Amino acid sequence: MSGPLEDLKKEMEALLERARVDLYSKGLSYKEVAAALKVNKATVRGWFNGLHKPSPKNLLKLSQLLDVPSAELARLFKTVESIRKKIDRLEGDSYGR
Repeated sequence: MSGPLEDLKKEMEALLERARVDLYSKGLSYKEVAAALKVNKATVRGWFNGLHKPSPKNLLKLSQLLDVPSAELARLFKTVESIRKKIDRLEGDSYGR
């Protein structure tokens, strides 16, 4: 049986998978993206795993690297961030029971 928490996790994973497809279609690894943007590989991994979103400067560079409109990429990461907050709230509520 699927509940709200599971549904949110699936929605977030679908969005992140779309971002990963853009990355992989360019033949890029997290390490290569990190080198191109001069950030740590763990930072890039965090973006593509929904742990945090890129700064505006890195978002622009990432959009150019992936050849994806920056507005589209910004919308994706903002939506993921919003879903992550909902998940965190729901998981926090389940601990309080």
